[in-house]
Amino acid sequence: MHSLAICIQELGEFCFQNLFLTEREGLDSYQIAYMFEGELSLQYRDKEHVIDAGKAFFIDCREHYRLDGKGYAHSLFVHFDCDKASHYFERFYALNNNSPVLSIPAPCFIDKSIMQLLTLFKEGTTAEASYRGGEIIISLMTQVLMAVFPKNDNEMFSECVKNTLHYLRMNYNQKITLNDLANETHISKFHLSRLFRRALGVSPIEYLMSIRVNKAKELLRQTTYTVSQISEKIGLENTSYFIKLFRRHEKMSPGEYRRKWC
Repeated sequence: MHSLAICIQELGEFCFQNLFLTEREGLDSYQIAYMFEGELSLQYRDKEHVIDAGKAFFIDCREHYRLDGKGYAHSLFVHFDCDKASHYFERFYALNNNSPVLSIPAPCFIDKSIMQLLTLFKEGTTAEASYRGGEIIISLMTQVLMAVFPKNDNEMFSECVKNTLHYLRMNYNQKITLNDLANETHISKFHLSRLFRRALGVSPIEYLMSIRVNKAKELLRQTTYTVSQISEKIGLENTSYFIKLFRRHEKMSPGEYRRKWC
């Protein structure tokens, strides 16, 4: 089973007024940034791109990139990493005519998502920031991908994936099968699985298990519930299976996780 664990490494609001230059490579990180005002030059994969107001970019920071700025500019950015980020990025890059740049005037889902993250990390608890922050990043990458998806597929792709994500987040503590999800989205379970995997790189059930593990982590940190009680609260009746699932995702048992963080 693939992991959807998200590591949010750095995020913020960036303003500068004079000459600006940053040149990096080899970072275990992906970056999504949005430009409100001004202009930057982005050199990436041997091409130069102009990033001005109303444009965003999505890049893999393991590769060489360079940002140059002159005069005033105002942007938002987030650096993050997860197992499936490469799937999102490469799919986005190919569908976007081999370009990391997306034109999308503000206000839009990108600046709203990054502002949500900023608020969450300023005001939320560590556990809440970890759990909700991962959800926001997955949603952000999905919407970036949807923005460049072929028009004839985009409407069904958008609705099916969004509806499935919402249903899973709202009902993760219930027994859910692929047939249940197909009934909710009114398409065949096989077509739903293909659309969902195309977007997120994992099946709907794998994504559900990741939600459950993240919720279990929150309960382990913030409550005194037993492992058996937590298993039940996240929709898994078999405690032994829950422990195996948790260990597969986190490389430690629920008890070890609680001792580490509490």
